[in-house]
Amino acid sequence: MIPMKILVDENIPLMTVQALCDLGHDVLDIRSTKNEGIKNSSLWNLTQKERRFLITTDK
Repeated sequence: MIPMKILVDENIPLMTVQALCDLGHDVLDIRSTKNEGIKNSSLWNLTQKERRFLITTDK
């Protein structure tokens, strides 16, 4: 398996974040950072800047 770089929004359960980490992925959890709660457009820009996949439940 190839590890992925993933950014998870604060609405993703911690157990999901932990499972992704346990699988060896590089997971950036936005929760408890200065970027928590940023607008979706800004979150998408950050995701692209970081060259990560985005996991969110926002529409």
